[in-house]
Amino acid sequence: MSAEVVKATNEYCNDFQMLIPPSVMERAMDDLNRRHHVELALKDERIDQVASERDAALKRIQELEAQLAAKDADAGQ
Repeated sequence: MSAEVVKATNEYCNDFQMLIPPSVMERAMDDLNRRHHVELALKDERIDQVASERDAALKRIQELEAQLAAKDADAGQ
């Protein structure tokens, strides 16, 4: 991006921001922050759910491996 385009974009953004009252900008930022926190909480919740499912699957695999080992031991006797 050329320096002229960057300068023009920055000027446009600065001019646009001057048209918006600070209270409106603050409410918009608060709303964005709330949405961000909700999204993060949902992601954390999903991560916990996936981890729990993974732990349950690993436990089940260990149980099945133990059953197979017991069957192999019985068959070997």
